[in-house]
Amino acid sequence: MTGSDAYDDRTGVLNTSLKLMRLGFDGEGAVDSSPLLAGQSLSGIIELARDHLILWPVCQGLIKATRGLPEEQDIAFFAGHLTAGIEAQALRTRDQFVELSRALAAKGIEPLYLKGAAFIAEAGLRPQPWRPMCDLDFLIDVSEVERAVAIAKT
Repeated sequence: MTGSDAYDDRTGVLNTSLKLMRLGFDGEGAVDSSPLLAGQSLSGIIELARDHLILWPVCQGLIKATRGLPEEQDIAFFAGHLTAGIEAQALRTRDQFVELSRALAAKGIEPLYLKGAAFIAEAGLRPQPWRPMCDLDFLIDVSEVERAVAIAKT
């Protein structure tokens, strides 16, 4: 394989991954997936999606792209298995957000949530699996740091 061939392969995987991601976010119903997936490495698509934290929407796109095809059930099972952990992590982070928020509020500490934690608060405590999170970012008054750390440790 020449350098040009490797570039073409990576470009094809990237383009297909992005199309699947868009389909996962906005696509309705089945699509003609034969040109979309033709000649593409499913493992390459999954690897790129995992590495760039777009696995959930890419898997949703794969599910939509294979509706009505012989591979539909296998892809749905595989994609469901891949995304189950992402969805479970989103729910765990949401539960930690609720627990920490209640504990801080009980002690009169009002945090300013940032990034994913702010999104959870704004989304009515409904985390979205397309927004991967593994921590909670927030600001508090400097005078409350020691109390907040003690609360978070309990």
